[in-house]
Parts: sequence; structure tokens; C-alpha cells
Amino acid sequence: MKIGELQIKMNNPVNTKQVEKTFLQGSKKLGQFRAERNLFSDVLKNKIKSSTDLKFSSHAMKRIEDRNIHLNSENISRLENGIKEAEKKGSVNSVIMMDNSAYIVSIKNKTVVTAVDQLNTRGNIFTNIDSVAIV
Repeated sequence: MKIGELQIKMNNPVNTKQVEKTFLQGSKKLGQFRAERNLFSDVLKNKIKSSTDLKFSSHAMKRIEDRNIHLNSENISRLENGIKEAEKKGSVNSVIMMDNSAYIVSIKNKTVVTAVDQLNTRGNIFTNIDSVAIV
């Protein structure tokens, strides 16, 4: 239905300029939000890459960002130590529990596959895991 038809049916004139202005403002805000989100993701990826051999899959990066999981250099170091210990025991895929989060890690590739915060761990079943490390 076109705006003109809507105006006739509602018997109420619609200010098309105002509708267009509101739509454009919303589009700009959405664009800014997406740009800020991408910027944060890029900064996080670069920080992680520069400080460690540990890798994060794009899925894991999205989950970390979406769930507001905060990682600093100490956390990265703890994850790396957990991976080293799991590797010594012959683990292939592990859940590394740290503080209030769980990280599913490919030990062989030293890659975090996904991250789950405490709220989202309840009721989940982790499959294809051969070990759990608590760091």
C-alpha cells in the first residue's frame, strides 16, 4: 500500500517529508551502530592477534562480543595455560572454564571455537569434547 492510499483510507494526511526524515535518521543511526560494532570487533581481533598465538574463530568473536565477555591479557594467558595443560593430557577438543565463562577450544589448532557466558551455559550440552579444564 502506498502512502497516498493510506492517507485516503485513514482520512488523515501523512507528512511524507517527516516519514522520510525519520527513516533516514534511523538508517544513519543503524549504520553508525554497525560501524562501531565492526570497529570494536576489529580492535579486539587485532589485540588478540598481537598478544598471542591463540586464535579465535569468527563465531567465537561474535559470541564474545554479543555476550559482553571481557578478555584481557591475563585472561588470554589463562586460556593459553589451560590449552597447554589440555594438550599435555592428549586432549583434542576441550571446554575451558574460566571465571563465569566457558570456552570451547580446538586444542590442536589452538583456536577458541565459541564462548559461552554463565547465563547461557545453563541447559546447554557440550558435545564432541574430550576434556574440561578449569583455569
